[in-house]
Amino acid sequence: MGAPFRIADRVAGVVFVSSRTPRKFTEEDLRLLLLAADRVGPAIERGRLIGSIRSGAERQRALSRRLLTVQEDERRRIAVELHDELGQILTAVKINLETLEKTPDSQRLASLASMITGVDDALQRVKDMALDLRPSVLDDLGLEAALRWFTDRCAQRAGFAAHLSIDALPPLEANLQTACFRVTQEALTNVERHARAQHVWIDLHVLDAALELSVRDDGAGFDVAAARARALGGSSVGILGMHERVALSGGEYDIVRVPSGGTEVRARFPLTGGVPK
Repeated sequence: MGAPFRIADRVAGVVFVSSRTPRKFTEEDLRLLLLAADRVGPAIERGRLIGSIRSGAERQRALSRRLLTVQEDERRRIAVELHDELGQILTAVKINLETLEKTPDSQRLASLASMITGVDDALQRVKDMALDLRPSVLDDLGLEAALRWFTDRCAQRAGFAAHLSIDALPPLEANLQTACFRVTQEALTNVERHARAQHVWIDLHVLDAALELSVRDDGAGFDVAAARARALGGSSVGILGMHERVALSGGEYDIVRVPSGGTEVRARFPLTGGVPK
């Protein structure tokens, strides 16, 4: 004898009972089974919600720990660059300026040229550091331009061929643009560091009142399940960071191995108010 059980307004399964001895089930048996089935759905839903809350809390704790570590690592990196690179360049320029008065006229032009080169190097380092922290092209020109700029930058450094397909985008909220850019940035950074890919495909399309992003490569790939477990253990903030950014935007995120080789990161961001006509 069987009876369906429901979660909310949908049938989620069936409860079956059987008898080890030959007998006919009675109407009372059916009534009791229906009563039990009414209790099964809410119990399953409560268990699912509790598991989801616990999993989310674990992810949040792991992400918080790693964010603090990453923040300190980033501060340390910037301090080292300021001291070791910019500090040395500016110190050399200062020494050259102090000795310029004693330099014969015939050598002054060479000293000035050296100082100008040093100042140019310092300016370039400051520009690179600023771009790593917050690319101005995202604020000035929008998401598409920022994605093309960053992808080209990664492709030149890593030596892969980039293939971009980006729809004409409607006006997007600043937070949504930032979330989409950061997910792409993290995905491409992982490709650059680990994938040894020859090609990377980036697709950004507007479908069904949502912004759908895909970053796919033909590289070495990795064990997605193991990477998720490491992330929950606090050893990697990249996957958790992408997931949380998408979740805070009300979207969906997934990362899968491509059967032909490589990895694909997928994210779907709902567009507030739908797609403008």
